[in-house]
Amino acid sequence: MPPRSSRSAVSVDVLGSTAVVLETMQQASTAVSAVPFLGAIIGSTLSLVQAAQKVKTDRERALRLAKRAADLVKHIEETIAVDPDASDERLKTNLAELLQTLKRISFDVEKQTTKKFWSRLLHQSSVSGMLDGHTDSLDAAWRSFDTICLIVLQQKLERQLQLTREQNQTVQEQAMYDRDQYRLFRLDDVNLQAVRGIWVKGDITMGDEYQGEWQGRAVVVRRLRGAATNENPAAMVTRYPRLFHPHIAQVFGYSHPAVADRFYVMETGTISIASYVKDKDFLEKLRHPLRMIVDYADTFFYIRDSLLKKEDTFSHCGHDKCMTSITLRNNGKLVLAVEDVANSRFDCMYGHMAKLSSSEGASTCIASALTVGRHATDERFVCQTSETRRAGRPCAIRCTGY
Repeated sequence: MPPRSSRSAVSVDVLGSTAVVLETMQQASTAVSAVPFLGAIIGSTLSLVQAAQKVKTDRERALRLAKRAADLVKHIEETIAVDPDASDERLKTNLAELLQTLKRISFDVEKQTTKKFWSRLLHQSSVSGMLDGHTDSLDAAWRSFDTICLIVLQQKLERQLQLTREQNQTVQEQAMYDRDQYRLFRLDDVNLQAVRGIWVKGDITMGDEYQGEWQGRAVVVRRLRGAATNENPAAMVTRYPRLFHPHIAQVFGYSHPAVADRFYVMETGTISIASYVKDKDFLEKLRHPLRMIVDYADTFFYIRDSLLKKEDTFSHCGHDKCMTSITLRNNGKLVLAVEDVANSRFDCMYGHMAKLSSSEGASTCIASALTVGRHATDERFVCQTSETRRAGRPCAIRCTGY
């Protein structure tokens, strides 16, 4: 173990280097000019270090006290220099209290340098207690500073999070598309033209349907109401994958999160089945429903396979309002919503067509003679026939698949 005189010499050398560091810090630190009291704190610490070098009684305690003060100030300067703008009134108050503590310690230490030998000898015990007390005060000041810094940092993070939330909210309010490139609609984005009726899913009434136009395209707006308003339009739109098929209506988007109304917008036809066949002759009234059933079968199995829904349901459909959203394009082609088909049974369209066909004999022909299935070998749709007769007309229509 080195002799005490050697340890003291080393400590004095260390404090000498520390004083140089403090002087450089006071002159060059950018935090000094940005944060009140920091310059004065460095100055008081420098005075303490210089005074501690002259202490004769309990020299090691005095040097340890000065070193602790210098380390604390260095820690404060480095912490503040990272973000000088983060200081607030609470931190400034903490630094002001630390300055007063350092001034008091520096004053007490400087007093020891002027005392005579006999006075120092008589009061050595009290001086040791005083130096230890000041060291404890610096430790407490260090903990207090770190606590304040954590509070300031937390408040800054909360402000940044709040700012980020506000910015995100602004971006969302101004956004026109979501991350999946679905359009975020406001009701005035769509030119509403007519109320088309209610929108039913299974046995549940979900809301109302409105015929409209958006960017030159015929659309239907499905607006949620009643208990269905608890549904999330975004989740409803993304529940099924985007499927591209000649008879599948494309979903364009849903209501903007900032809009109170909840709805989604999808492609639709402009002609109802009933109006399309209304003025057609007997053969066309029969031929067109058969063609639509074959188109529906093609679409049904395409959606079933795409959704990995393997069960086939050919039993009678008891939904009175099943497939009410089905429409036709100007060329007579079906337009079907994926959601409607996915929540229907295979014979929904079959029964729907039987009810809508108004020609004498045609309804019976469709209802009793037609069964749509899949051929076992080539998987092509085949319309089977029968010899059912009504009003003397044979219903013997054969249609092969595509």
